[in-house]
Amino acid sequence: MFYMRPEKAWDAQDAYMTSLQVLQDRIFIWDDMQKIKVYDRWTGAVKTMLETGEYNDFELTSEALRKDIIRAARRPL
Repeated sequence: MFYMRPEKAWDAQDAYMTSLQVLQDRIFIWDDMQKIKVYDRWTGAVKTMLETGEYNDFELTSEALRKDIIRAARRPL
């Protein structure tokens, strides 16, 4: 298990909860987000990073997710 100072852990938890709310609030692309499994990929990446402390893998996953979300948001309605 990766050790994180308590204040950093609270900051990380706050950011995590905020990010989940942002993902759920994007109703106009919700179908696309479900298709590309954004929620599962994001929560999995955060969990793995917290368990292993491997930030590089998290960064790669979050960048791929960012690109997929932007692509979904730019899709013509």
